[in-house]
Amino acid sequence: MNNIQSYNEFLNEGKLGRALVGVALGTGLLMGSPAIGQTNQKVGTEQTQNIPKIGDNTIIIKNITDSTAFIKIKKILITNGYKITESDASIGYLTTDFKPFEGTMLINNTKLSVTILIEENTITMYGDCKLNVSSALVGTSASKEQEVHASQGSNKKSGITLAFNELIKIAEKISNGFNSSLEFTNRK
Repeated sequence: MNNIQSYNEFLNEGKLGRALVGVALGTGLLMGSPAIGQTNQKVGTEQTQNIPKIGDNTIIIKNITDSTAFIKIKKILITNGYKITESDASIGYLTTDFKPFEGTMLINNTKLSVTILIEENTITMYGDCKLNVSSALVGTSASKEQEVHASQGSNKKSGITLAFNELIKIAEKISNGFNSSLEFTNRK
């Protein structure tokens, strides 16, 4: 008899007896195990698309012809509460400090840091998130801060997916300023 249940079966079934298995699985995923939907795709072989799929963690905005794009992006980030921690206009690079936003009942104090690279009329954005994972779920009262790439996940309430959704909101504001559309891909 097979007692191992996939994450999707756990979500669809919703039985209390399976909940502890799901919490342990979820905690393992947040503590460094491979993300659900993650592939062993080599860097540089990724395909972009207009709708994020599970595992996507990079947003690309193309056809940027505005010479003041770097300044406009900085203003958008600042007006949305992000503090610029590193910035180099000569190479089109900037990154922000971690900014908190709403979490979930299992993960609280999720924070997002945005990194942007502007190259040849293209803006590439990705985010890193810090999650405060409570060990109370697995029997202790300590909590641990875990830093991971923000990415599209199958669990819409996970901190990693919420952070990616926050990144999409920022990307939409940037792309609207340049009349461009978003594309999504997976960076390693």
